Amino acid sequence: MSGLLWPELGPEEVESGWLPDLPKVTSSQVLDALARRHPMDGYDEEPARWVFAREIIAQTGMYADAQRFDALAVGLVPSVKYARVVYEVKVSRADWLRELRPITDVHDANGYRLSSHIGKDAAIVQELRDDPRWRITERRKWDAALAVSTEFWVAAPPRCVQLDELPPEAGYIEVRPFGKSGELRAKVVRTAPVRPTSNPGPEFWAAVLRRAAGLAVLAQRAAEVPS
Repeated sequence: MSGLLWPELGPEEVESGWLPDLPKVTSSQVLDALARRHPMDGYDEEPARWVFAREIIAQTGMYADAQRFDALAVGLVPSVKYARVVYEVKVSRADWLRELRPITDVHDANGYRLSSHIGKDAAIVQELRDDPRWRITERRKWDAALAVSTEFWVAAPPRCVQLDELPPEAGYIEVRPFGKSGELRAKVVRTAPVRPTSNPGPEFWAAVLRRAAGLAVLAQRAAEVPS
């Protein structure tokens, strides 16, 4: 597979397609590596520079179809430009290929969304398009992330993502073992372009604060448990 980051391999190894064996990486491990990019502790009693939250829903309330983000980091100080960074995490090639399939939405005459389908058969989609009762639209899964973020990244272990498969708005981070310790680290392969986007609105910020508060409570409870 081309387009992956293996700087320690020589040209002959790259040409032959050789890649070293790697342990299986879980989504939790990828998220741990991403969290280290956005430390929530400050310097010398200064406030934190980031809020980092995992598995966040883009709005509050009971919304079954609300967009979910694998991870979100919000910059709190000018030095990080108050960035809104959304991460999409993939841990297998098959998982990533599913991500590339368009989402087909079926709306009624009033514009109400009736259903959504990922990778729906082209013949069925055309049949729905030909029926005047329905309005069909297509979107990419990452459109919601692009709408609320100033930076959008895909993060995965090696052998999952080809660089030419990424949307132009996305950066790519490869999470892989580093050095003799084998510690998993997040290595930037392609930098995400910084995009000016409008304020996502109160629903988004309420969701961020609610998730951050929930994680803080869980951390406090864990600290109170006697060892």
